[in-house]
Amino acid sequence: MAQQVDPLEVKITTFRSRYGTNDDATVGQTVVEAALARAARIVRDELAADKIDLAAALADGSIRRDSYEDVVCDMVRYAIRQQMDGFAYGATQATVTGGPYSQSSTFSAPVGSMSFTRVHRRRLGIRLRRFASVRTIGGTRDLW
Repeated sequence: MAQQVDPLEVKITTFRSRYGTNDDATVGQTVVEAALARAARIVRDELAADKIDLAAALADGSIRRDSYEDVVCDMVRYAIRQQMDGFAYGATQATVTGGPYSQSSTFSAPVGSMSFTRVHRRRLGIRLRRFASVRTIGGTRDLW
């Protein structure tokens, strides 16, 4: 029996075609592959929370495969770059002293964390839903 192919899987060759081999040579291929799988799950779960079936959207073309792969690879690349840089990449505050070699950094998100951002949603063609709309006084009249 043939092994089923996961339609959400993003392969390391896809990552390398976008970013080269420098990142996976530094952190290791296994780390990148695990991060790709994790990022794919994050995208799937975030879209499922919005009642979007990612596998079906990829199958019917409402979400383009290359855009999905771009988003997953971008999430992984950002997380890896946070871990690789000697100086605090993504830090909101950093202190470095020369004396007995001290370094302190504050991050808005933990180093190596993955985020599915508004930019990623737009890249996939998904618009944020508004919670409510408010009609202002004189809503049909143009005040400008």
